[in-house]
Amino acid sequence: MRDIKFRAWDYNSKSMMFPTHIKINHVKGRWRPLMQYTGIKDKKGKEIYEGDILDNEYEVYFSEELAQFCYRHRKSRNACLAYNANILSVTGNIYENPELLEEI
Repeated sequence: MRDIKFRAWDYNSKSMMFPTHIKINHVKGRWRPLMQYTGIKDKKGKEIYEGDILDNEYEVYFSEELAQFCYRHRKSRNACLAYNANILSVTGNIYENPELLEEI
């Protein structure tokens, strides 16, 4: 069984928070959006969350259609994260490092 964990971007402090007790008023105001841990680690053993950027070019997201975590690149097809995480590394996230995706 995988761990169910979340993180959230704190717009006030401009930092990633790893809340242990999430209150509704924080979710609606200060901490948004909530990003879930995928249950998968990258090739270096770092936990991968929604919104992470892998190898400076792929964004991790949850596919409602496929009901699984995937990653996407603007110039190529989407791929299932579970099959490829062991060859990718977390290099940032869409909030702290948006410039990584702008260069694609």
